[in-house]
Amino acid sequence: MSQQDPGSANNPDNAANTGQSPYGQPISRQPAPGQYPQTPPAGQLPPGQQPYGLQQYGPPAPQPLSQTDERMWAMLAYVLAILFGFLAPLIIFLVYKDRSAFVRDSSKEALNLSITATIVSLTAFIGLFTIGLGLTIAFPPAGIMLFILWFILLFSYSIAVLVFEIIGAMRANRGEFYRVPYILRLVK
Repeated sequence: MSQQDPGSANNPDNAANTGQSPYGQPISRQPAPGQYPQTPPAGQLPPGQQPYGLQQYGPPAPQPLSQTDERMWAMLAYVLAILFGFLAPLIIFLVYKDRSAFVRDSSKEALNLSITATIVSLTAFIGLFTIGLGLTIAFPPAGIMLFILWFILLFSYSIAVLVFEIIGAMRANRGEFYRVPYILRLVK
């Protein structure tokens, strides 16, 4: 009788470990008779298996943005705020807030700037055309001066908002976060 090497694949004792029979044929991975896998209790499914028809289909998990995409969307939050007001940064904030912290913070800052500018502009227009027009009718020289001064302040504020949006867009394009001064932080 010849002795076989205990580590060789031809050893019948080692055949189960290598996945092949002593004759080089693959061994099936089914349990031996009497050694069946444990079945779950009645009414339960094995772990990891779902009942037929109840597979989890849903939206895929949001994928993180690349660094160039982050900078582009953060910049667009400021640039599009110039054209579309608070709607553009709001849409960018809602779409990309879970995909990038940088886009979330930049679009939130652009949104807060746009909301503040909208509130100030509406208040100034209402004041300009009610109080300013009323004073112009009641006290023509003082009213006209106040009307002109109010209009200049409103125009200056609009230019300041435009400058802050351009600075924010340039910094976002460089990958820097820009904190706009003197605005209401309504969106946290």
